[in-house]
Amino acid sequence: VAFTQFIIQDNVRGYHAEIPKAPIQITDREKWNAMQRIPDHEIYPVAGGHMNYGDYSDYPDDLADTDASECTTLRQPRVVERYGPLVGTDELARRWETEINFCEFLTQHQHPNIGLYLGGIFERGRIVATAMGDPGRHGVFRMVRPAKPPPLDVEKWLAGIESAVKHLHSLGYAHNNLRPDLDHIVAGRGKTPYICDFEFCRPFGSHFAVRGTAFVSDPKHDLAALQKLRKY
Repeated sequence: VAFTQFIIQDNVRGYHAEIPKAPIQITDREKWNAMQRIPDHEIYPVAGGHMNYGDYSDYPDDLADTDASECTTLRQPRVVERYGPLVGTDELARRWETEINFCEFLTQHQHPNIGLYLGGIFERGRIVATAMGDPGRHGVFRMVRPAKPPPLDVEKWLAGIESAVKHLHSLGYAHNNLRPDLDHIVAGRGKTPYICDFEFCRPFGSHFAVRGTAFVSDPKHDLAALQKLRKY
């Protein structure tokens, strides 16, 4: 019997349903009745311990009402995209912990085209989100949207991303998942780009898996991605 998975994520919780039917046979009522809360320990790491998270308590309480274009960039674990193959494990929480620790590491190695880690957002004793700011300013930035946005200087934009990637490589890390079609690259004030996603950023030679496929952290992944960015 084929099973269909449904995964949703609200502000600070995840829900999962697995129904032994094909998608076209499942009604909305069946889907919602089957939804069960995903245990926190499978998604969010415990705050504290060996981790030294900053507390970004000024962030709005209702994360759903927050427009990332109006303030800092909010980062959360990708429950909807990643949880399916990881049901019943804490792999997603461990990945999220690794990314947050790396963001903290980057606060000691800042770069103008890498998002500035501002701290964590806490619920139920766990870190459920992080805030990344424009490295060109301290603290929260607010992007003003003009009636007619200024033209993007493509070469300057690409040069900024290439500079950020070189900086990561100088630290011995590869990004491994640089993509313009997701929210990995954000435009700050003055259209300055910065990288704010580090889910698969690992030291050179490190092994990791994406949806069951094994990968090795390698700067060549980033060089290939930069070539694609130029064609994007």
